[in-house]
Amino acid sequence: MVTLATEQNPYPGADDAVWTRRLALAIADYSGWTIETAEDIAAYFVRPKNFLSRSGDRYQLNTAAVSKKSFGSTVTHHILTARVHGFMGSPTEYNERVRSAFTAPAAPGAEGMQLPKLVTQYGEAGEPLALLQTAEIIDEDDARTLIAQSATAMGAANKHRPWDLHGELLLHGQEEPSMHAVMQRRFRAKDGTEYVVTDPMAIIGNNRSQARQECLGILEGTHFGFIPGIEHWMPSGEETDTEYSRSAIWVPKMARLLKQAWEEVPSDLPPDHPRRKAHRRARAAGQLAVVPAQFILKVTDPDGNPVQHFERVVWEPNRTSHRRQPLQYDPHERATAEVRAVLAAYVDQGILAAAEAEWLAGDAPAPDEIISMGAATNADLRDLRDLRLWKVLFPGNRSGSADLVHRTLGEPPVRQTRLEHVRQRLRLVTAAISVGYGPEPWSERVNDGQLSSKAIADGWTPSDRSAAQLLRAAARPASGGPEALEEFLITRGLNWLAFHGLYVADRGSIGMGQKTQGLVRRSSGNVRKALLSNPAQALGLFREMRRASGKIGSRSSPVRQVDEAGAPIAGTVADAHWFLEHFPKNARNASDPDPGQTRRRQPTKIELLHTAREKFVAYTFDELLPAVKGTFDAAGDLALAAAAAGQPALDDDATGTSERLNRAFIAVRQDAGHLQVVLNDLKAPQAILTEESASALLIVQDIGEDEDLDYEYADEPDEDDDATGWAAS
Repeated sequence: MVTLATEQNPYPGADDAVWTRRLALAIADYSGWTIETAEDIAAYFVRPKNFLSRSGDRYQLNTAAVSKKSFGSTVTHHILTARVHGFMGSPTEYNERVRSAFTAPAAPGAEGMQLPKLVTQYGEAGEPLALLQTAEIIDEDDARTLIAQSATAMGAANKHRPWDLHGELLLHGQEEPSMHAVMQRRFRAKDGTEYVVTDPMAIIGNNRSQARQECLGILEGTHFGFIPGIEHWMPSGEETDTEYSRSAIWVPKMARLLKQAWEEVPSDLPPDHPRRKAHRRARAAGQLAVVPAQFILKVTDPDGNPVQHFERVVWEPNRTSHRRQPLQYDPHERATAEVRAVLAAYVDQGILAAAEAEWLAGDAPAPDEIISMGAATNADLRDLRDLRLWKVLFPGNRSGSADLVHRTLGEPPVRQTRLEHVRQRLRLVTAAISVGYGPEPWSERVNDGQLSSKAIADGWTPSDRSAAQLLRAAARPASGGPEALEEFLITRGLNWLAFHGLYVADRGSIGMGQKTQGLVRRSSGNVRKALLSNPAQALGLFREMRRASGKIGSRSSPVRQVDEAGAPIAGTVADAHWFLEHFPKNARNASDPDPGQTRRRQPTKIELLHTAREKFVAYTFDELLPAVKGTFDAAGDLALAAAAAGQPALDDDATGTSERLNRAFIAVRQDAGHLQVVLNDLKAPQAILTEESASALLIVQDIGEDEDLDYEYADEPDEDDDATGWAAS
């Protein structure tokens, strides 16, 4: 017995094969793709006839269906907008929010899985197409590992989304179109058979593509554009030996199965039967039966010619969304997206070669001409990239380059740039450099405070000396050694310390996931001064780091401790505790005047105003917002832990934890209102603040002013030291 649903079925089923074929021919004519590739994409379209117009005896794409758009560069994307089946599109591991989970090809000697290299396909006449393919054939086992790692990274990136995307999609459907580029993935089966899968990977809407497939219950069977698990939706006894690598074959079948799953309710089947599950799933996801989507068919230069390297411009829409993001992206991912935009602008203006830009972005190994420059160790090879990135972000007053960076980052006029703009560039270059060291980048805040607030306005740029040259020069105190060591510390030293875990810059707030026991908080400038106060041991430590990086192509070894003269100590390993012991935070540079004999110039009132203003803004964005976010994150972790344990997240025990938390949140809510009043008061001349902090009063009452904490604050930072970090004590 079968009962039929009375509501209108939202699933359109398979379309007329004749019109789908006509659409495929029109797509092939416009894009230059082969008819087989075009058929694999056309299969996803709902009502293909709506996107065609007749020209003589052939059909072509409607002019209204194809739009042209630029995403911040001189190239133009030709985009076809359509209505497609809701299961179309796969999340991609090349997304800006995911790719940092993989080892960058630019990281010499680093371990971990790399993303497969992508190349542009060419047409019969040798013209470049808006079509990607993997440069190498990938074994299926490696593909499964890639899928798992990508899914894990996407889950981690989405962990703190402040809303339920799945719930919204199930309730309202998808209104904004996702954007897709076509890639042909080359696989090798266990029996040695090679095959190709046409994958409409998501360029914009990675999360929505993943969530749609999860809502439809097919993600676990979706592998880069084909569904080997489609048989779970099939009626009993139907053959399942279809060639599922061709979406032109499996998409119509999947469309029919979803339409059937909505309508048919076999009452004689048990509740847990797969057919009943399919019915419930199809019913729940009815709003996602058909969704809007966009496809990149062609990318052209200003002269209307196809661009030569589609793999270098295909991510521009994704990069733009991360730089001006509607979602809350990881600061490291946003920083690397900004750097890629700057590099693309350099290439666009002919200042930088595309191959070098790809290497600097971390997406390719060092070009042969770079390797031939005589680098002896992995540290030397990384340093070639590091110095170029400094030059890219801080080009000085070089004609063209300075204006290009300025415009791309949307900064105010050069003479109006201040500390926050210098800080932004420092974080961009730090994030980009860390990509070249391995799959676990350090905080982009490591170099905060390394340059003065006038660095951009004054046209600061590093010298052309390599790290090895600076270290050699620093060993000669009589001929500019201290200056060479300071330049090394500003442009390389703290990155090297961060890579080896000797210095860690936190997110500007206590208790946000970092262990604080036995740690002190110190600024980057404080670390730099501690190293300058002990130059012989500092030089020995950095020479040991260079040695430990290993010869090019080999693995690195642990960094040994060094004695006061800079000689390595056999059988030891340098760690953060050792570093703080030998380079303590209260160290004073030997070249500094005795504070008891020479007084520093007293700042003017205007200088004090600028300092106080920047401190207020920095506390708001670097301390307050991360602290609130950290509290929400901790609450989410607590809820997950409680669910796993089957216990309430909070219980009113003898400590009165719930009551204390309630008082804390009331105080925070009161202070939020107070700060609005404070903000208005500060806009008036001769402002006098009358509001007091309820949080401060609660801290005194609930914690006690004399409580012995596990950490201590650093000394008051100097004018160029605006960042803080944790180092072991």
